[in-house]
Amino acid sequence: PWQSDPNHKFDPYGERGIEIVPSTNMMVFKKELQTASCTINENIMVIHRFFDENNKTSEMKIEEFLPQRIYGCEVIITNVSSFSQELQCLWQIPQGSVPLKNSNYQKSNSLTLKPYTTQMYEFYFYFPKTGHYT
Repeated sequence: PWQSDPNHKFDPYGERGIEIVPSTNMMVFKKELQTASCTINENIMVIHRFFDENNKTSEMKIEEFLPQRIYGCEVIITNVSSFSQELQCLWQIPQGSVPLKNSNYQKSNSLTLKPYTTQMYEFYFYFPKTGHYT
């Protein structure tokens, strides 16, 4: 039932915006990140590690990303409390890299972690060329 119309027009608008001129009816969803104050939840533990796709089980820390090599990131989220925890998780691939294996440049999702449980996520990327990224 949901199909994209290739005739929609998308143009840059200002420094960070986009102007959309639809060719048919359109539904648009927008999500925006903003700086906010928060309290640290000491019951949630988040760990991530980068790995070379060809050597995923190695404990060797990756000091630099090389071009034309596939890397992955493993994100591990653990609830160490006796209560369920509602979370909003956001992860991004490094600047200058390109997503692989159905990964996205940026992804956000909601999750509920039951007491004493762990959730794992993986995403993959590569750098097409050498560069200095922040």
